[in-house]
Amino acid sequence: MANDSSGGPGAPDPEVLAGAIEDTREELAETLDAIADKVSPKRVATRTRKKVAEAVRDGANDAVESVQDSAAVAADAVRSGVAQARGAVAGAGAGAAVGFAEPTGSASHPPPPSAAPAPSRLPVLVGAGAAALVLLLMLRRRRR
Repeated sequence: MANDSSGGPGAPDPEVLAGAIEDTREELAETLDAIADKVSPKRVATRTRKKVAEAVRDGANDAVESVQDSAAVAADAVRSGVAQARGAVAGAGAGAAVGFAEPTGSASHPPPPSAAPAPSRLPVLVGAGAAALVLLLMLRRRRR
C-alpha cells in the first residue's frame, strides 16, 4: 500500500488548506490595519478636531442668527419708541413749549404749571429694555 499524505479519504488537500490559511491571514492583516488606523491617536485627534471645528462653526452661526434676530427686535422697539415720541411731541400742540422730565434726583426745579406735560419715558425704557435683552441673549449664547 502507498503512503497517502492526505490523511485519508475525504480529507482536504494540504495545498488547498495552505491557500485558505494564507487568504485568512491576509484578511486578518487588513482587518488589523483598519483597526490600527481607526484607533491611531493621530487619526483620532484629526477626527475630533474636525468635529469640534464643525460644532464651533454651527454654534457661531446660531449665535449670529440670534443676535441678528435680537437686533431686529430692538430696532423695531426703537422705531416704535421714536414714533411714539414724535406723536407725543406733535400732540403737545402747535407753539406749546415741550418740557422734558429731568432724571430723578436732579437739582432742577419742577416745571411751571403752565408748561405742557412732559412726554412719556416709555420710548427710552423700551430702547433700554431692548438693549438689555440683546446683551442678555449674547451672554447666554456665549456660555453655551
